[in-house]
Amino acid sequence: MLSTNRLLVVLLALPDTLAATVVLRNQCHAETWLHTVYFECHTHTIESLSVDVAHPISPSPQPLLFDLPWPWTHPPTCTPPLPEIPTGLCIFVNSNFADGRGIGIVTTPALAGHVASLPAFRSPQKSREGSLNVNVHSRLWRTEEIERKGIGSLAARDLEPDTEMLKYTPAFMAYLEHTLPTLEREALWRTALLQLPQETRDSFLALSYVHKDKRVRVQAIVQANTFQLDIDGVNHLAVFPETSRLNHDCAPNAQYVVDAEMLTHTVRTTRRVREGEELGIAYTSPMEKAEVRRDKMREGFGFVCQCARCVNSERSDSVLNTIHSLEAHLNDWTPSSLATPAMADQLIALYEQEELQGFLDVPFGHRALAANAVGDVEGARDWARKAGREVMGKDGRGAVAVGVWEEVVRDADGHWSYGRRVGRG
Repeated sequence: MLSTNRLLVVLLALPDTLAATVVLRNQCHAETWLHTVYFECHTHTIESLSVDVAHPISPSPQPLLFDLPWPWTHPPTCTPPLPEIPTGLCIFVNSNFADGRGIGIVTTPALAGHVASLPAFRSPQKSREGSLNVNVHSRLWRTEEIERKGIGSLAARDLEPDTEMLKYTPAFMAYLEHTLPTLEREALWRTALLQLPQETRDSFLALSYVHKDKRVRVQAIVQANTFQLDIDGVNHLAVFPETSRLNHDCAPNAQYVVDAEMLTHTVRTTRRVREGEELGIAYTSPMEKAEVRRDKMREGFGFVCQCARCVNSERSDSVLNTIHSLEAHLNDWTPSSLATPAMADQLIALYEQEELQGFLDVPFGHRALAANAVGDVEGARDWARKAGREVMGKDGRGAVAVGVWEEVVRDADGHWSYGRRVGRG
């Protein structure tokens, strides 16, 4: 039996077509952070269900209708209809996907059809665009055992800011639901994994996990290594084994973006990284107080964060208080607002002081609007371009904020912020 009644899954949320969007109060653009959701953990199960062998729940009762060429290499295995999912869930596997890497997906037939229509399946050559080949080791990083952290990723040589290091497709994806009993979900997911190529399956099973109960090993691996991926408006869990080797840091030197059309997870550096330095990403919002961040790491991943910002939490929290105060002023568009471009410059400096270069879209956006508010059109356009680039590197090209900053670039003097604070430059 599991020791708790709920199996925690920590999700990294992305905006818009990629995932849920969190809009700060009175904020003119969106911010997104890690979200926490829970699987209900049922302690009862069906005696005939073998979770060790992952016996299929039932074969698909009838041919599944697709308007596209059938992309799956194994006959789908499906659950009966579920209370929240009338069509039930099925296993869809393409062992040839991404040049033989393969992909296992647990989702509904309709959503599987949507996945099959994505460019990742229809135009896989597009995944080769950019500085990295997908699913090919760049030799810019290496993994090794790190004291008190387990396996982590280190820079294999000096890396400049904005260097793409990893670009991979998921090995496994699953519809996020709260309906299946835990052991039935485990059986379903294990069946999908058993149909993957051996190398891909082994890379998944080698990942770290929190819960020690072997009966739910696959779910425990997903819990500790999942990213959130939006498929036609429905949240799915996605595991990218290689990128899962990046440990957490509250002042990360790397940032990632998930492309929901190409099904790729790309990681880039956000500042200069020296050879041998550990590479890290933020598992939770670095803009929250240290106690909140550490609680999330403890509850979601089973460790206490010992990064510099958490260890020196009094200083870090004091800086965060100043950041939040500046953002409140910059978000104030009343006639009595005290906001100025200099205040936005101070905000940018504090983000950089806290080594939050991967999240500069927020202060860059404030700087663009602060410039526009005092009639500095060219300054507004320049900062809006910077903000847009940062958004795309964090939230993807489909993010709402990309359009916000493109609007400023296109028509700064027609934007609602133009001239709102004239005389305060």
